[in-house]
Amino acid sequence: MSKQKSKFSTIFIVGLFNAIAINTGFSLVSMYAELYFHAPKIDIGMLSSVRALVSLIVTVPLGMFSDKFGRKPAIVLSLSAGLIGLLTMFIAQDISMLIISSAISGIMWATFGPSMQALIADIAEPTKMGKLVGLYTIAPSTGMFVGPFLCSVLLIFVSIRDMFLLASVISIIGLGLCIIGIKASEKRFSASGTMFDGLRSVLRNRNAMATCLAASTFFFLNESVFTFYPVYALETLAQQPALISAAFTARGLALLFSRTVAVTRIVDKIGEKKLILFALFLPLTLMLMLFTRDQWISAFLLILTGVAHGTVYPMGAMIINKSTTKLERGVANSVYTMITNVTTMAGPIVVGIMANFLGLTEIFSLLPITTTIGLITALLFIE
Repeated sequence: MSKQKSKFSTIFIVGLFNAIAINTGFSLVSMYAELYFHAPKIDIGMLSSVRALVSLIVTVPLGMFSDKFGRKPAIVLSLSAGLIGLLTMFIAQDISMLIISSAISGIMWATFGPSMQALIADIAEPTKMGKLVGLYTIAPSTGMFVGPFLCSVLLIFVSIRDMFLLASVISIIGLGLCIIGIKASEKRFSASGTMFDGLRSVLRNRNAMATCLAASTFFFLNESVFTFYPVYALETLAQQPALISAAFTARGLALLFSRTVAVTRIVDKIGEKKLILFALFLPLTLMLMLFTRDQWISAFLLILTGVAHGTVYPMGAMIINKSTTKLERGVANSVYTMITNVTTMAGPIVVGIMANFLGLTEIFSLLPITTTIGLITALLFIE
């Protein structure tokens, strides 16, 4: 048990450093593109979408790689790609370099979460597996709070560009801890197995696939809000970048709190399905954006999306890891990431195009249509 706790602690810390680095850097991308390069909204949407597109292409192959050759090589590849993406942001001279950076970072988004969750499930006792996977997700949610918090404090003293350098330093620390602290795992398949066995099994798993589809509707909404709320706050609410980062800091804190409470206090009492239903219902509050221009109300609605985010992702991960075996777990987590990346990619593109015709306020009020679809899917098909 103590050996398992030691392994979990190391994995948790690596995940925490990566999450802080990524959320310090990528919470600023939209403002960076707007203020430094005067990018049109469609190009700002592309920054998120190209990252999701790359993730979509490489997620399942890298998940099969993780199952075949072990988790550590996949995790090291992921962290290296994230570091290169942040450094490219720091040296960027035009919007095209930001797009290249986002594309490189897509490898990290595709690989890191699924491999880390599969690694946690691999080392856990069967009765503790779901709980440990859920507990691990507190690490990325902590980064979602700490990253914007650093930005809101440090942007008073340093430039947005310099924040990417700080994020790179944090990323280097996480990579070093991974190389030193995480032990290489054994190969996952016997000689008679193929890398496609797990994928076929996962695609036939109704519970896992329904969970993927339901959760993916939230990430269409989530990435759209994450991408365009800073632009909305700059243009419509006339807020300063430090205040916008402060709103995202509060959102990150709400995400961290809801995820911690859901995983440690609530899920054992009411189950993963009810919590997913709650998380998919909560974004309906965004429809209130149509009736207010108050910056505090708008920030509160942003914070509520953090509560939903903090709940939906770990519940989905717990269901998927409990519904699959060790030989298919890497690819199962990758399918989860891939499907959510489809909607993550589509969201900013669709919203960016529609915002040019309808306006951002109106778009925010329409976004809950997507999570309503997810709500119905979860209600009908998740066990």
